[in-house]
Amino acid sequence: MSSITAATGSTDVDKKENENKGITISVPDKVDISSITGVPEEHVKTRTVRIFVPAVNSMQSGTYNSRRWRMEFDERERWENPLMGWTST
Repeated sequence: MSSITAATGSTDVDKKENENKGITISVPDKVDISSITGVPEEHVKTRTVRIFVPAVNSMQSGTYNSRRWRMEFDERERWENPLMGWTST
């Protein structure tokens, strides 16, 4: 069998790449990447959320879609990433 192409048309390099796909790399600790994302720290650390069940509309007679919990985050001012020029939403 040739080292370039086997009879099936696949190369030895293809076989080695398929063997390497099953390898996992373990990282010893969780790494905090918040300092390199460009998001200001006050937008990440001190964000509060209000979790509630919304009141039923006075025009609503049934219970459809009235038993779901909702989450509302406090609105923050927009900020711009100085490196990329991206603006937050």
